[in-house]
Amino acid sequence: MSNLLDKASIVTTPTAYENGKILSVKPTDGIGDFDFTRNSSATRVNSQGLIEDMQILSSNLVTNGDFSNGSTGWILGASWSIGNNKATRLTSVDWGLDQTISSAVNGRTYRVTTEITDYTSGELRLALGSGGTVNVIGNALGVYVNEFVWTGSSGSIIRFQGNFVGSITNISVIEITDDTNLPRIDYTDGVGSWLFEPQSTNLIITSDSGVYGSSPASEILTTAPDGTNTSVRPVPSTGSNRYTGQISGGAYATNTKITYSWYRKRISTPVIDTYVGDLQPNILVNVTQVGSTTQIESDISGFDRFSSTFNITDGSLDSNIRLYFGAIVGTGNSSVAYWGHQLEVGSYATSYIPTNGSTVTRLQDAASGAGSSDLINSTEGVLYAEIAALADDLSFRVLSLNDGTNNNTVKFGYRSDSNKIYSESRTASSSQSFMSFDVSDITEFNKVAFKYKENDFALWVNGVKRATDTSGVVPNIGTFNSLSFNRGDVNNIFFGKTKCVAVFKEALTDAELTCLTTI
Repeated sequence: MSNLLDKASIVTTPTAYENGKILSVKPTDGIGDFDFTRNSSATRVNSQGLIEDMQILSSNLVTNGDFSNGSTGWILGASWSIGNNKATRLTSVDWGLDQTISSAVNGRTYRVTTEITDYTSGELRLALGSGGTVNVIGNALGVYVNEFVWTGSSGSIIRFQGNFVGSITNISVIEITDDTNLPRIDYTDGVGSWLFEPQSTNLIITSDSGVYGSSPASEILTTAPDGTNTSVRPVPSTGSNRYTGQISGGAYATNTKITYSWYRKRISTPVIDTYVGDLQPNILVNVTQVGSTTQIESDISGFDRFSSTFNITDGSLDSNIRLYFGAIVGTGNSSVAYWGHQLEVGSYATSYIPTNGSTVTRLQDAASGAGSSDLINSTEGVLYAEIAALADDLSFRVLSLNDGTNNNTVKFGYRSDSNKIYSESRTASSSQSFMSFDVSDITEFNKVAFKYKENDFALWVNGVKRATDTSGVVPNIGTFNSLSFNRGDVNNIFFGKTKCVAVFKEALTDAELTCLTTI
């Protein structure tokens, strides 16, 4: 198939990601690039299987930050010693604790995490880069997360100094950005794909721990899917201990769908092994559960993710979702870890939106600006993509070649039919070809190609020609000038996952289309 893609005028894949843009394989001048916008932070599952914010641009730049490998990577002043997975300073009379970071760049922002595990006196400070500004870390026990601009030499050292006496460990230095318009390459399925989601708000104000309706006797913290020590293992005092999601009357209309999702890790088998996700929706107030609880993700750093959807019975009244864990885990036990609580409007769960004391809104993803009339043939060609829907929610979500409107376009995607992929060609506002095919599950990846040519249209899905149309005209030469994740205007935005998009300037043969779309 790689040789076939050489014939394409535009090819974009997540693996071509660089500096915040998706670079087209063709053309080399970048005309085919997408501009991504979101204007808010957002999370993804990275290639290491951890949930992270998209504004994190690097892995940990520090070597041996927990000192588990002795002094490897570190240059020690005379007053520093290393042992028991920490660096300890007994006096404050000499130089500090250093490490060279060759990849750091002057003027960029870095998030520095440091844990002070023992404290005697003084103030721990940090210099980023030779001759750089000295920044205050802290002067008490605890985990400190600070953001600093690298102000010294690029590719130089970090140095812990000051008059600090005590011990530190778990050091990380990660490059971050304030750019929110970065495409999300998500690895939830194990292979990177662009993730496009609608706007959504997490109504649970403390997403790490959730909100209790009836609190447990105590809690045990453990490592969460984002690598932090924030996942909670509740130790119930009674079987009625539960999480809750509350919505005030008048906030949403009657029959509005709302979805609660969470991550769960089994530490040991619970006493009751009946309820999916080890939470029991019960004694609900002004809501009814729609269908049953389902598992929607698996093995995100050892956690599985689950969701339950509910319907608001009367929008004028308060609503309360109760999710019981006490009777499942068992009084006095701590056999299940929970994390990532999210309650949002909609019939399905979207990606995790962290909160810490208030609701948080993630704005919708969008991509635009790719293509030109030189790259797209309006009279014949093929539009191809490997796509998966976020949910079978009976809404229109399409990719298209167009003139900036829905008047002249070739497009395919999902519509208001369950598990159906459709294609359409429009010329001068008139539909010329309309075809569709039922797939087993639109939330799974399908390879789709739409061939268009006057009186010769075909829809290919997963290596097979699924439908044809031998009657219809196409637009004039030079009409199409854009490749869009919508129908050509601002409507029918494609929300889903995409592994590859390609445009061919000629109608491919059946043999080529078989090769292109075979899973």
